[in-house]
Amino acid sequence: MAKRIIQGKEISDEQVEAWVDEAEAGYDVTQLGLWTGVSEPDDPVPEPVESW
Repeated sequence: MAKRIIQGKEISDEQVEAWVDEAEAGYDVTQLGLWTGVSEPDDPVPEPVESW
């Protein structure tokens, strides 16, 4: 199997499984704090979110 690399770090199968379990359990979207993609035409473009 190919290595999984994120931002230069190898990701283990255990980490991938943990992310899968977390995603399958679901997220409370009100707690994510992510940009919704909805904006007014004159709004500035938001900066990318660094989550790592």
